[in-house]
Order: sequence, then C-alpha cells, then structure tokens
Amino acid sequence: MIVDGRYRVLQTIVDNDDHAEYLTEHQQIGRRLVVKVLHPHAASRAEQVMRFVAEAEAAGKLRHPNIVESIDMGFVDGRPFVVFEHLHGSRVSEEIDRIGRLPIRRAVHIARQVAAALGAAHLEDIVHGGLDSDRVYLVDRETDPDFVKVLGLGQGLARSTPEAMAPEQILGTEVDHRCDVWAIGVLLYEMIAGRRPFASSNRVEESYAMM
Repeated sequence: MIVDGRYRVLQTIVDNDDHAEYLTEHQQIGRRLVVKVLHPHAASRAEQVMRFVAEAEAAGKLRHPNIVESIDMGFVDGRPFVVFEHLHGSRVSEEIDRIGRLPIRRAVHIARQVAAALGAAHLEDIVHGGLDSDRVYLVDRETDPDFVKVLGLGQGLARSTPEAMAPEQILGTEVDHRCDVWAIGVLLYEMIAGRRPFASSNRVEESYAMM
C-alpha cells in the first residue's frame, strides 16, 4: 500500500475507531515517517476533520524541538492524512507502568520540557487541552535519553483523559492555557507518585474530586 504515491506503508502502528497510523517510508528520500489517516466515517464529520487538521497545523506552525514534527498533509480517497516524524522511544505512561515512580530529578527534567513546549504553544494562542502521560513521548536525543516530544497538540478536550482534566473542562466551560498548566501539575504528580492524583473507580468520583 502506498499513500499519496509517496509513502510506502511498512506496518500498521495504530488502528482504532477514528483513524489509523502507519509506519511508512518516503519513496524518494527513504526516510521513515508516520502517516495518520482518518477512517471514512470519521472523515465525514466536519468537527473531527477540523481537530485532525488542527493537530498538524499546530505542530507545523510551532516547529518547537519538544513538539512532534508535522512533515506533510493532504487527502487520499477524500480522507485527510497527516505525516509526522517517526519517534523511537516510549511514552511517559509506559515508563510509569514499567518502573513505577520516576526519580524526582528525572520527572522534573521531563516536566520542564513539556512546559517549554506548551509555553511556546501558548504564545501562539494554541492550547493543548488534552495533555496527559500518554501524550508525552521520550526519545534518546544526543546526550539526553529523556528528550521530550509532546503529541496531540490541537486535539483538545475530545482526546482528554478525565483524570488529567482541569475543573473547568469537567464543567464544560470555556478553557484557556491554564488547563495545560493544571495538566502539567497532574503529569508531574503522576511521574513522582506513580499514579494520578485523582484516580478512582469511576469517572463521576474523579470529576467531583477535581472540583
């Protein structure tokens, strides 16, 4: 399978209800990249397409070293696709599952990079709105084995994890950059404690605990 005549699919990375992500190789330059494509039913919903495109536009506009790089975008069979850099590493959530609590120095190092990425976004009036440990990727970059890449910028509330959402998000009121500040605090707590601060057995209890 070749996407847009340029990206040869090597394997499927993700295939969920809304979209698929493929590890691909660019036909001309040989670079390995990730192509994210909306499924037909999702591509028929304007709001979902807008969120999908917003993620690529935000990453492409900011060009921050701690934000996953957006390379290209287009349409295939009437469905939008976005091309991102291929990351080698693990998500913070996977590291917590693997080793439990992260050393404080390591957690602070990761949180500082996340804050730098979101700070750059906020200067451009871009709010993440869905930050959690699943959307913070750690790659080995030069002398730093915990170089951060923030994923999902622009996806917003529709992709949020309830335990990481600020109270105003739970209430459905208008949100701004402060919800990202809240999410960084939750992320830092989770890395140091090995669990989220408001975790409970059901989402109703989580929502009240956060208010």
